[in-house]
Amino acid sequence: MNERGMKLTARAIVAVCIIALSVAPFSAATADDAPEVTAEVVPEVVPDIAEIAEAEVAPVVDASPVPPSSSATSLSPDLNKPEANKPEPIKPESVPEPQPEPEPWDFSPYRILVWVVSDDPSINAETINIPLQNLMNREYSAIWRMDVKDAPLSVESAAQRDMSGLSFEAITASDPVLAIKRDHKDAVRLRVASNVGEMVKQVHATGGMIAEVERRAADLGDATIAGVKDRLARVEGDAIAVKEKWNDPATEGVLVSRGMALTLTKPLAKIIALPISGLVLESVDEYDKIFVVRIETSALPPRIDVIELDTLMRYFGPVASREYTLPSEVPETAARTILDAFAPMVRIESATAKAAKGLVRAGGLILDRNSSALVRYGDVLEPLTRKNDRNDNPIQIGLIDWAYLVVVEDEIASFAATVPGELKVGDQIVSIDGIAISDPHTIVQTMSDLQSDDVDVEIDRDGKPQTLKLKKDELLGLRPQYLGFSGRERTIQGDKQLVVVDAPEGSSSDGILRSGDIVRSVGTIKKPTILSLSRSITSASEGESLEVTFESENETKTETIVPTSISTMKGRYPSMAQMNFFAGRAGGLAGRPNKRIFRIALRARRFGESTTLRLHAQREPDFPLIGYEIYDKHMGTGEMTFVGRTDWNGRLEVEKQGSPLHLLYVKNGGAILARLPLVPGLNEHAVADLSGDDMRLEAEAYIRGVQNAITDLVAIRELLAARIRLRLRKGDMKEAAELQFALHEQPNRDRLSDDMEKKLTMYMNSPGAKNPSQRSKIDAMFNQTREFLAKQITSDKIREVDADVILAKKNGGKLPPEPEDEKKKDKAQAVDPNQEPAPEQPTEPAKVETASDS
Repeated sequence: MNERGMKLTARAIVAVCIIALSVAPFSAATADDAPEVTAEVVPEVVPDIAEIAEAEVAPVVDASPVPPSSSATSLSPDLNKPEANKPEPIKPESVPEPQPEPEPWDFSPYRILVWVVSDDPSINAETINIPLQNLMNREYSAIWRMDVKDAPLSVESAAQRDMSGLSFEAITASDPVLAIKRDHKDAVRLRVASNVGEMVKQVHATGGMIAEVERRAADLGDATIAGVKDRLARVEGDAIAVKEKWNDPATEGVLVSRGMALTLTKPLAKIIALPISGLVLESVDEYDKIFVVRIETSALPPRIDVIELDTLMRYFGPVASREYTLPSEVPETAARTILDAFAPMVRIESATAKAAKGLVRAGGLILDRNSSALVRYGDVLEPLTRKNDRNDNPIQIGLIDWAYLVVVEDEIASFAATVPGELKVGDQIVSIDGIAISDPHTIVQTMSDLQSDDVDVEIDRDGKPQTLKLKKDELLGLRPQYLGFSGRERTIQGDKQLVVVDAPEGSSSDGILRSGDIVRSVGTIKKPTILSLSRSITSASEGESLEVTFESENETKTETIVPTSISTMKGRYPSMAQMNFFAGRAGGLAGRPNKRIFRIALRARRFGESTTLRLHAQREPDFPLIGYEIYDKHMGTGEMTFVGRTDWNGRLEVEKQGSPLHLLYVKNGGAILARLPLVPGLNEHAVADLSGDDMRLEAEAYIRGVQNAITDLVAIRELLAARIRLRLRKGDMKEAAELQFALHEQPNRDRLSDDMEKKLTMYMNSPGAKNPSQRSKIDAMFNQTREFLAKQITSDKIREVDADVILAKKNGGKLPPEPEDEKKKDKAQAVDPNQEPAPEQPTEPAKVETASDS
């Protein structure tokens, strides 16, 4: 017997003794006068003891223990003290029930709740429950545990207004909650309603709210509302009066709806749930997914809209809709629409910056390849994260902005056709056993090309190349007319020469392929897809057949092939999904695992035909990015395709075409500003706040203008200096003075520098230049231009001209003739003395690096 069992037995013996003493009290004098406890008394006591032991009672705690004695009188109660005749009450011990082991994620069915919202009173949860359950259980009973109920009033009202606008805050806004001020002296210890009953003196509420809470608490058998009832104080007036009471410094807390509690500020409110019936939050915590089914019989034609709420992430998906004709079609139409809105859950087990691995919910229970809960190759998933505080309340929850996961590995199936000639070189495989193949591949080679019985297989083992000579019989699947199909590559034997072979378990011979070997070539097939043998593929039972649809000689055919070797993965689908991660922002899924951090992914459901993309400046929604170019990068080839330019409001409509996920690149002025992964048709609108590049382009245009102005100024100064000297040599002092004045009036370095500083301040303070990267680029352009200005515009040229004017005045109003060597130089160049000399060419301005240059 274990320790716990021994304790329970001891407690039971003590209880028997106490009860026996109370039933047959001893005499106060001697033990001989005490009546004998007969066997008839025991059966009346034993059932109670069994119940006590079953309930795990605590040992009796006596505040004044009886001193030990060997006499029988020590066990006798004092007849003069009646209160001593009463046995000590048995106080139950609050021992927590052992928690059951949680079910494995991949073998745990979904807990589903369907909320029915209908404009026809005759159609409700009671009328459609049984037929809807029968329809869903026909194929999904293994992976679903479903309840059907009428939607709460708050959910019904919100769904009738706008299904697409449903949010967790909207459906839980009417739930009554306790709002306690966060600056309360015991705010840290206030976690549940019973704490409020112990530590808060008064909670204000309206009379109607108090009556409603008391009624709903009584439904659960708790008339005291966990001790809060005695703390409730009635406020005359409505909910607004209660909200105004919050501003009173003497107020500790109020009883209001959750929606109003979220609006309480100065100080903020600590929200505590009440133990009452009918709370929407209770349903959210009890189920994995909730489907809101809105049935509109008054619409033409009648329609059913369904939206899914993932309760862990409190996330509503897109709205799925279907039309029906007759009232009898409501359950079937509702079932189909629910499946349209359903998104399988994948729990992220590990993640890096570019990849992730996840476990599919109920994946181990899925046997049907057409199941809605199956995650397949090529599916696009939306990643979500949730971070809880110490009370398991979310402090960060929701989608990761501009991020998606793409499943790149599904199942591997391989088979061999026993009937030669059915499939031949040149045929295009369209589907295998109902699984459509995107981009069908043409068969260019079959295993019948291996003529000999011995097959040379080149492998890498432990990093060393080896060549094995194996019999065909040792390679399951390498038989004539072999075809391979990989969910990872979506490749038919041919283009990539995929080879799936068998690694017999427990085999240690060097002549046998092992798990972990990397196949480089098989026989005459020199370049198969590199395949690491991570699992053994065994033969299935004989007689299984596969239907293969293919195009042969411009004709579509369907053949039933009986395989001789088939992977056991055909009937089972893996619970683990390998995914690539695409994000438009830094961060994402990578991080250390934590018990308070949850990471899941939901399959994206596209019901629309396009998505309107809008770009605006960061933290400036009213500042649209106009005329920005959008390019689509093909995920396979990397080819960039121009999509369009944003309009006057920064919008561009992206159509649904090709693969679900599109990698959009935003360009402006040749510079790439952002990468935005997008699934067109998933959402009606997608908004991205980017660090706009307009200010950088405007600053670059201004700097180009300043550089050109500096170059022109250098040329003008050289030209004026040459003309002044020419006039001085001719003795024309008056015209030389006019030209000298014009030279002094030209912009100098200080003026240009001041203008640049004013422009720089304007650009740095503009809304479009708040990004550090854009600011650094603008600052670098201005610094380079300042250096160019300081080098080209100096006062040396003006001082030289002023010195020549002074010299001419001293020489009688005429500049002395040039030295003889200068005259010879002029004659050699054959320059007309009456022609004004050409100015010296200014130095080429320094190149200003721009985003387009880089």
